[in-house]
Amino acid sequence: MSDFATFEARLKVIMAETGELHSGIIGVEIKVLDPIIFPWAKILMALFEVPLDVWVTKENDSLIIKTKPIVA
Repeated sequence: MSDFATFEARLKVIMAETGELHSGIIGVEIKVLDPIIFPWAKILMALFEVPLDVWVTKENDSLIIKTKPIVA
C-alpha cells in the first residue's frame, strides 16, 4: 500500500461517518457531513503533517475541506 493510500485510510478512520473523502489528482477533498461532531482538530492536524495547503469552502450548504501539495 502506498504512503498516500495509507494516509487516506487514516483520514477515513479518523472521520468515520462524519465526512466523505474524495481523492483528486493533486490532493484530497473532504465533504463534512456533520460539522457538529466532525473531528476538526484531528483531521486538520493530519492534513498539515503531510504537508498540504488546506482551506475550507462552502458549496451547496456543505462545508468542504480542500487540499493541495505545498509548492516551494
